[in-house]
Amino acid sequence: MRTRIESDGHRVTLTYTDRWDGEITRTFVAPSCGGYVREIWPGRNSDAQQVCEGLYSSGDTLESSTDTLLAVIRREWRRRRAAERRECV
Repeated sequence: MRTRIESDGHRVTLTYTDRWDGEITRTFVAPSCGGYVREIWPGRNSDAQQVCEGLYSSGDTLESSTDTLLAVIRREWRRRRAAERRECV
């Protein structure tokens, strides 16, 4: 499956296939006026978690607005894939 990155204007959905976990769908949001990017975790009662560079859970926290969220997620997905290729993952 090819990677899909889609936006509805308020949130960005990233869908990809992981060799260990199969198809994965991740949903990201950001405040309209700008602020931290958060990932919505379906089925969890806690607040959405902040997302860091490379779409990881640790590191420098990403910031965006709804206007730039799609571009930020695309950039960070490319960054993550490049790092994984260097590490042969």
